[in-house]
Amino acid sequence: MTHTITDKAFLALTDELQQCLDTENAAKVRRNEIEIELAGLFEGKIPEDGSKTVERAGVRLFIKREVNYTADTAGLKAGHPEIARTIIRVKEEVNKTELKKLMESDPAAFALVSPFITSKPAKPYVRLSTKKGEE
Repeated sequence: MTHTITDKAFLALTDELQQCLDTENAAKVRRNEIEIELAGLFEGKIPEDGSKTVERAGVRLFIKREVNYTADTAGLKAGHPEIARTIIRVKEEVNKTELKKLMESDPAAFALVSPFITSKPAKPYVRLSTKKGEE
């Protein structure tokens, strides 16, 4: 469904979107700072890789700490393939590009797999590339 709006209304919407994005980004930065500060208040009481619910001044707070890991997966697989198979997770997901190719090039094959495929519309993604006055 398409809507027709004036350039003025369009610019008002994109300006408001930019303001929301700016507010959201600033709020996220501040939220992260506050979370780090609050977690620091309970340093030593929560395991480095664990969680705990704490109470203070009548407020219940759930704090979770994690350790994230990255790896040179190619080197790990080459040097220690048996261990690599157990510690490297492979996420199975639909290859949208190949699925679309299959839909177009081989409808019979697509008909075989379609009972196992679920689709739903994703949230629209909108990115501003220029703001009013910056053109």
